[in-house]
Amino acid sequence: MSPFSRPLILDNDVISRFYSAGALRRFVELWPKGTFCIANQVIEEASRWPAKGQALTSLLTEMASDGFVCIVTLDESSEEQISMYANLLLGRRLGLGESASIAIAYDKGYAVATDDGLARDACKILQPRVATFGTGDLLKVAVLDGLITQIESNSVHAKIRRSVDD
Repeated sequence: MSPFSRPLILDNDVISRFYSAGALRRFVELWPKGTFCIANQVIEEASRWPAKGQALTSLLTEMASDGFVCIVTLDESSEEQISMYANLLLGRRLGLGESASIAIAYDKGYAVATDDGLARDACKILQPRVATFGTGDLLKVAVLDGLITQIESNSVHAKIRRSVDD
């Protein structure tokens, strides 16, 4: 049973932080299948990461094939999703991945995992319909639910900080 009451859409910044710490696969596999989704636009953003994009995209595809994440796309027939996507992209000046993640979450009642300040601000306006979690929040939940130890969480967090400083 997932500790989250609804699926979480992982944004590129959360994915890249866990990936840079060498912990993405392990972290995602802590929870039951179906806990995490990734917008197709986020995968496209990840693929453009010069040093690590190809390997990260392969890992995301593999995790999707194994059922640990689901790939979601904007539903072009959903007026609500497309309207929200355009508003976030143009009005809030968010990237394609953040905009798609939030628009899908808004329409489907999912939560969003992002560390991007503008994306978090946009989600706050949409609460309670779109709950937001950051990398630190996800690590705390994993510790509280006994999925990892505090020492493991601290280690991942330290690796994330080192990768951001590099």
